[in-house]
Amino acid sequence: MAEIDLGSAGTDRDRAIEALLGGLADAIDPDRLSDEILEAIYTRVEEFAEDGDEDLRRMTGTVATRTLHDVWRGLRRSSRTAELDPPPVAAAWPAELVHRGIELHAMLRAYRLGHELVEAAWQTTISRLEADDDVRAEALLRASRFFFAYVDAVSVQLTHTYIEERARRNRGAAVLRAETVRELLDGGSMPADRASAALRYDVSGTHVGFIVWMEPSEPDGRHAVTLESVAARVGSVVGRGGEVMLVPVGNWVVWGWARVIAHDLDRVRAELVVPDPVHVTVGDASPGIDGLIRTHDEATAARRVARFAGNRSERVVFHHDVALLELLTADPVAAQRFVRAELGPLAVDDEQAARLRSTVQVYLDENLSPIRTARRLGVNKNTVVNRMEKVEDLLGHAVLSRRREIEAALRLAAADPVADD
Repeated sequence: MAEIDLGSAGTDRDRAIEALLGGLADAIDPDRLSDEILEAIYTRVEEFAEDGDEDLRRMTGTVATRTLHDVWRGLRRSSRTAELDPPPVAAAWPAELVHRGIELHAMLRAYRLGHELVEAAWQTTISRLEADDDVRAEALLRASRFFFAYVDAVSVQLTHTYIEERARRNRGAAVLRAETVRELLDGGSMPADRASAALRYDVSGTHVGFIVWMEPSEPDGRHAVTLESVAARVGSVVGRGGEVMLVPVGNWVVWGWARVIAHDLDRVRAELVVPDPVHVTVGDASPGIDGLIRTHDEATAARRVARFAGNRSERVVFHHDVALLELLTADPVAAQRFVRAELGPLAVDDEQAARLRSTVQVYLDENLSPIRTARRLGVNKNTVVNRMEKVEDLLGHAVLSRRREIEAALRLAAADPVADD
């Protein structure tokens, strides 16, 4: 409730000021002035100017008219304190703006415009009324204080209403979005237009899914607040500023999708940087509702690979880079057994075994060339030859006799070497 002190009464001068205020209120037609305010709002406030909803325009005009009648009535009261709430139609206006996507700053700008035009109308009209200069000045000062206090107090009330309604709407939208996403991921069938409406995200076109998370041992309250903002930045990089959908899953995980025109993996790889506590996995680009599901599944699979690798994993992992490891690690226990069986002593998690594994991997990558292997590793050719001889001694057979198996085992060991037990 706005409580506005109009000053003390009792003297002849006060009564003259009151009379002048009443005369001003009589001289200015609030209905005509409200039409001018409505026209100014729809001309000078961009969000209203772009809105073609005739119902909202009519309601906005009614808000202006009822507000001016209340203000005029307040200025005419004989008591020195006026207690005013916004008229009911004005109290309901913020919710209408929220539902139509008109931002809070536009509503406040509309009130400031109305205030500006009311002040101008009173200043213009008072100059035409007969009164002593000091009475005229004091009447105008009281009116100006009243207008300012009223707009200030009502703006606070309506801002609170707007924020509450927006939060209520967002909570409802977030719940519907999360339920729809889970229904789709669980295999539910849904027409594209219905899915787009529920998700507030266009499911046509091509999507890249991503998952942003922090491990339970890493996050704290400060990082939790920033996780969704990091996810928004990830979506912006992946989608090049296009449409992004985020779905928080608990406190420490956010699922995300970005609509893309062309997925430039090299660009995303170069631009995507995340703070140290945060992990990100990114799926491949895929079209339509089926693609929305597929790319999320790929991001989920990449996350499993990243967790399999533990602290050896990069902070950002792309499914494109770990697709083979995804298949190899589908059964982690079997994968560990496979690594032990194929690499034997080379699977151990120590510096010497890691050096030998690296040498074998580069040697195979370089098509069995000791010279190119030595160049890549920055060692002597004879060092490579000696290491390969040691490797084959430890394996008990030639590397080439089980090349495919050894290459697969090396990839698995790079992600998660076997503990030395």
